[in-house]
Amino acid sequence: MSNRFRRATKPARHAILRAFGLEKEQVFVISFPKSGRTWLQFMLGEYITRYYGLDVKNVIALKDYTKHLEGVPRIRFSHDDRPQWKTPEELETRKAKYSHGRVILLARDPRDMLVSSFFEKTKRMPARKSTRPQFEGTIHDFVYNRLGGIDSIIAFYNIWARSMDVPRDFKLVKYEALRSTPRETLIEILGFVGMPKINDTILDKVLELGDINRMRKMEADSASGSHTLRRTDPKVGNAFQTRAFQPADPDDPETFKVRKGKVGGYVDYLDEKEIEYLENKIKTELDPVFGY
Repeated sequence: MSNRFRRATKPARHAILRAFGLEKEQVFVISFPKSGRTWLQFMLGEYITRYYGLDVKNVIALKDYTKHLEGVPRIRFSHDDRPQWKTPEELETRKAKYSHGRVILLARDPRDMLVSSFFEKTKRMPARKSTRPQFEGTIHDFVYNRLGGIDSIIAFYNIWARSMDVPRDFKLVKYEALRSTPRETLIEILGFVGMPKINDTILDKVLELGDINRMRKMEADSASGSHTLRRTDPKVGNAFQTRAFQPADPDDPETFKVRKGKVGGYVDYLDEKEIEYLENKIKTELDPVFGY
């Protein structure tokens, strides 16, 4: 069966499975790129595999091993509609495909995301030889870029603000909460996906493994990895050995997938005029439910 045919028939196949009660419940973790998805995926995967004693090669490949776990929904991470490559007008506004599942929306301050996206599109993509168009310009130019820029970020969030009642259940998780209160926030997420009583010993270990400095070191150690393997390939021994996690230059921290993870770090890169411009757009255009 070709990939094109599988994609075309996927809605019908899922509808049939649901009709007969055969489709496993699914939790979708949705985010705009550069929202901290990798960090959450890593910690969630580490906790689940340790809790159930699973011997998996790649903890980030949650959708592959959670589909076999009794009592746990299949957990899928998605950037939903690839919004980083679209203008606001091109974004998909209907979210009916999530109506039979549960959704976690991982949000982050759009200003921090914008800066991180700039480095992704100017320093990481060329190293991975991506077929996507490389952004040509400075970070100051990127502030006003409409393709995957601040307007796309705001539009993406606003679409989801209007769609929170579409899934069977919905939870908004903010990256800033994961940074300031990682234990409490991760416990909430584990409860949402239906994990049993929290094992504090495992949670302590996961939070230790999820330290951003440790993850950055893992990425640096993976500099000699493969540029051909997919990040979520379940056969990969370590997701940091795949093309998605290869730093373009191990000596340049701005080329890392795991950069600084700093809350409010945008002030280190943007001038007062740009910050004022972004703050005004967020204040006047972004749905207040996000609290930015």
